[in-house]
Amino acid sequence: METPVTIEQMILEGSCTAAWASNAGYKWDARVVGGDALAKRKRWLKLQASTTML
Repeated sequence: METPVTIEQMILEGSCTAAWASNAGYKWDARVVGGDALAKRKRWLKLQASTTML
């Protein structure tokens, strides 16, 4: 979780959509190191972990 990810990586993994990223003001190739996008990704990863453990 400490490694920055790009918006493209988040879209590919499903933790955000291109529309959400665009509306939030993120540009392509942006490194996500904090803020709303990282919080959104952390929530998504936690949800994935809890649903795959069932």
